[in-house]
Amino acid sequence: MTDNPGDREDVELVVKTRPRTQRPPMYKVLLLNDDFTPMEFVVYVLERLFGMTYAQAHEIMLTVHRRGIAVVGVFSHEVAETKVAQVMELARRQQHPLQCTMEKEQGRTWPFPVFDWRCRMRRNKAACCYGGRRRAMIWAVSTPRKPRSCRGFTPTTA
Repeated sequence: MTDNPGDREDVELVVKTRPRTQRPPMYKVLLLNDDFTPMEFVVYVLERLFGMTYAQAHEIMLTVHRRGIAVVGVFSHEVAETKVAQVMELARRQQHPLQCTMEKEQGRTWPFPVFDWRCRMRRNKAACCYGGRRRAMIWAVSTPRKPRSCRGFTPTTA
């Protein structure tokens, strides 16, 4: 028998285990209603800072106006914090009292429901739908009715 390392019969196998990384927690960016900020300014903010089309921004603006609060998007902590700061800074520069906050998303996992702006549903436009192009979750915070989907899927809530 030789002393070469490859010739040994008692070879030990070392296995390294890598910890599985978790996805970062997501945060909702909320837009709050007030009686003084013009609706056109809210639409402008949503188009400019959140990359929405005019129709999407108008729909969210009406949701904020009617319900008092709406989720504009769901982002990682840093992105949500930046979006809130941008909205507050733009509102302050234009001398509007528009308020924007963020809160931690509860119990959602990837892929989460996305509001489909191409939805043809007439009732409950703020329902969650699967299959939209946007990765941000956009729906009303307090929907009085059970959310329905336009594509035959039943949205799950955690």
